[in-house]
Parts: sequence; structure tokens; C-alpha cells
Amino acid sequence: MADVTIAQPGLNEGGVDSLARYLKVFAGETITAFERASVTNGRHIVRSIANGKSAQFPVFGRATAAYLKPGNLLMTSAKIFRVLKRLSRIDGLLTTSQMIADLDEALTHFDIRGEYSRQMGEALAQAADGAVLAEAAKMVVADKENITGLGKGEVLAHTIKAEDIGVTQNMGLELVKMLLDVKTKMSNNYVPANDRYVFMTPTGVNALVASLVAINHDYGAVATIT
Repeated sequence: MADVTIAQPGLNEGGVDSLARYLKVFAGETITAFERASVTNGRHIVRSIANGKSAQFPVFGRATAAYLKPGNLLMTSAKIFRVLKRLSRIDGLLTTSQMIADLDEALTHFDIRGEYSRQMGEALAQAADGAVLAEAAKMVVADKENITGLGKGEVLAHTIKAEDIGVTQNMGLELVKMLLDVKTKMSNNYVPANDRYVFMTPTGVNALVASLVAINHDYGAVATIT
């Protein structure tokens, strides 16, 4: 009887492990789910650390300008802006894991790997987002500037009536006032327009829609509120 050659889709060419590619596919699905579910990914500075327990990066202050008087040297009026280093330490290894026996996967008539990988990616995204937002909150509470003149985090207090809390028009209008207040503070601190983000609960987002202001294309005929 002739030998039978069995196809091994998980085997890399020249390799011996018939499961070599399966884990990589699963990991890729988890990373994809993470990137889709994360709300802070791409909205803050990310520093990759290949080895070690921490990484540092520079923080630059703002330059100054002045009129040059006749007869004065340009370099005598030059002021060096401040530079400071920030140290970012590794908190730990964020993980999630599930154990699926080969027999269980073989007995099922539906795909379970995709759902497991999606759930794991979303769990990692929620945990990572919580850590990033917690760090931002800690910097606000610290009430310190990285470099004098750059501005610092600030807690802005607004009061909403108890009967207005929820997906209501009044709460949406109050949130619009809050966002405009935040926008003003950021502009005064030279925060680039492209680096401004707001994180809100679903109730707050839907309250903005209920106010009808956030979904209007023109706001007071001067700008788009979106």
C-alpha cells in the first residue's frame, strides 16, 4: 500500500512543529480585537521598550521672541527654553488567557477561536484604557506642570440638576457648556487642536445628541460644534 501524505496547514516550510502557525493567527486576531475596542490607543504618546524596566523621553518648553534693537547682538537676547526629562516605568505585564482543549474544538460544529480571541482582545483593551485614563487623572490631581508655562491639568466643576441627569436635552446643553469651557482652557494652554480628545460615558454622548446642538452642522453660524 502506498504511503499517504497528510496536509499540515499549521506547519511552516522547513519546520517540524505542525502547530507553529496556529498560535500566531490567534494572537493576531486578539491584537486586532484590541485595536478595534481600545478608545485610548493612538491618542497618547506610546513608547516601546525592548528591554529594561523604564524609558525616558524629553519634554520641551516654549520658545520666546523679542524685538532686536539696533546695535545689539542677536545671541545676547536669545533665551534657551527649558527642557526636562520624563521617566516612564513599566507597571507590569497585562495578560489574558483561555485554555481550549483540542478535543473540545474538534467536537464543536461552530468556530470558537474567533469569539475567544475577540473577547480576550476586548478585555485587554478595557484594562489598558483604564490604566491610561487613570494615569491622566493622577497627573491632574498632582496639580503640577512638567515645565513652568506649559500649563497643567485642571478639574473643572459644573453642576447638573438631579432631574436633568440622563439622556435629556438639559444635560446635553450643560455638557456643551462644559466642553466649550474645556476647549477654552486647552486653547489658552496652547494644546494643539489635533491632540484634543474627550472620553465620555454612553449617557453623556447620547445626552449631547438629545440636545440637538452637537449634531447641528453649524453652531451659531460661526463654527461646527462637532
